[in-house]
Amino acid sequence: MDPLTALSLAAAILQFVEAGSKIVKRLSEFTADLDDIPRSFRQVRTELPLIIDGLRRINEQVEAGLVESSTEAALLPVVRECLQSAIELNNLLDRIIPPATASSWERRKKAIASLSKDKKVDELARALEKYVRILTFHQVTSAPAKTSRACFWFVPFDRNPAFVGRDAVFQAVDQAFNVRTVGSQPKVSLCGLGGIGKSQIALEYCYRKRLVDNQVSVFWVNAATAPRFEESFKRIANECGLVGHNDAATDGVLRAQQWLQAQDFRWIMVIDNVDDQSGYFREKISNGKTPSQCTPRCPNGTLIFTTRTRDMAVDLAAPAAPVMVAELDEKEGLQLVRARLDGRPPVDDDVVRQLLTELEYIPLAITQALAFMSKRRKSIPQYLELYRKSDGNKSRLLSFDFADHGRQDGSLESVARTWSISFESIRENNPRTANLLCIMSFFQHQSIPLLLLQDADDGEEDGVENAWDILCDYSLLNADEDQKTFHTHRLVQLATGLWLKRDGPNEANRWATRALCSLGHHFPNTELNHQPIGDYWLRCQSLLPHVDLLLKHSFEDMPKGRQKDIDLKRARLLERSAQYFISVGA
Repeated sequence: MDPLTALSLAAAILQFVEAGSKIVKRLSEFTADLDDIPRSFRQVRTELPLIIDGLRRINEQVEAGLVESSTEAALLPVVRECLQSAIELNNLLDRIIPPATASSWERRKKAIASLSKDKKVDELARALEKYVRILTFHQVTSAPAKTSRACFWFVPFDRNPAFVGRDAVFQAVDQAFNVRTVGSQPKVSLCGLGGIGKSQIALEYCYRKRLVDNQVSVFWVNAATAPRFEESFKRIANECGLVGHNDAATDGVLRAQQWLQAQDFRWIMVIDNVDDQSGYFREKISNGKTPSQCTPRCPNGTLIFTTRTRDMAVDLAAPAAPVMVAELDEKEGLQLVRARLDGRPPVDDDVVRQLLTELEYIPLAITQALAFMSKRRKSIPQYLELYRKSDGNKSRLLSFDFADHGRQDGSLESVARTWSISFESIRENNPRTANLLCIMSFFQHQSIPLLLLQDADDGEEDGVENAWDILCDYSLLNADEDQKTFHTHRLVQLATGLWLKRDGPNEANRWATRALCSLGHHFPNTELNHQPIGDYWLRCQSLLPHVDLLLKHSFEDMPKGRQKDIDLKRARLLERSAQYFISVGA
């Protein structure tokens, strides 16, 4: 008779725990110096601790008399199969991993590489994966009823008392969650410029949902990087009692994912700041999987993603369209300022509108300005006077650090710092796009002709098109319907200027010079005694606002020789502008 069939449930569990622990230790020691261990071994090393942990918990329940005899009878064959797989795996390891003195390191390395092709290893890995699912299902279904119906609230922020408006966005979110296909998971991605309020909308949605449905569980995941995603999931696993606080060997991420997918209660998960495509879809965490692969997928769970880029938003919420988050409208802007000024002397609406116009109705910029006023005891008129005094003042105010509500790590924030994250990402992944961002910061922020942007890059025309498309994807640039004229935020231009100055004045001067050369090249040069040709008037009219801005630009710390060259280019541009005004009789 097979000796395994004579084992009781408790005895089989103890033998498996002992054998499995040795295998995990053995694999970890042997593969510690290997850069890329075979996939099957990585899977075994990841999933075997999950089975060990699950069986330990079952054994505790058996010893406490909490497991019925019928349940024991049902579990026993599964545990015996687990033990049999562990024995077979250990025998395979004996065959290829002899004592260190028996062979050289290179021979042992080649041995394990050859074993990775053995079908038996793959069969054992698949069997272990099956046992993980069975034991996870058992733990979920065998838990007390009050545990399975427990509601969880893992949101690291309190409700924002100054949140206002966004009714249209909430309606779009509710519509996205109205999934008609049975078995499909409700999900939505909120997309927009950094500081536009995506995370605040997600936070408010969670609080509103909890008020109308106190049986829904809510989880918040920081997905700014793959390690932060992993940290958030491990916290969920710990707080929900899925792993022990000292159980480092158990994969808390996988346990949390499988647990959420097995639950029958309703839950919402906010996956915040999914801005790095590579970090979410390709970078692997410690269990060998990507954050995307570890995201729970089931019809009773609702996912809310926030991201700065539309491309990411499309990938995250497919096949549903992303929900674009725009600037506040006038009513919402007035409400936000009133909410933030609660308890302070009333301010005339016209004055508030001036502030909102200067800050382009961007929530983070408005909140930053009001924080500055509060700390420096300034009124809105005093702030506007300071802000309008110079671009230098504007830049300093946009760099003002303050504690914004709902920031992941509780750090101080500013508009300049928030957007510099996007700028750095663009420069790292697409230098051509960064060039376009730099040159456009020296033009008027509205009605920028495509021909000026084409001079940002020396490559092919389609490269420029791809570059401005990426900036539009980040909501840093908007195109007219004909895609011949573009617009950006004045605040984005100021923040770009600050970002350039971090690399020293030469970098800012380089791009200002390039913008000046572009205007000089494209502004028509028609002599006063000649009839203007072609689109002379229209082109001059489209370029004059940009000429005016660049002629006022101060080139700082330029070498004398370079300064003379700049002065000559400005003089020529001024002369051509004068020719236009003379031709129209101005």
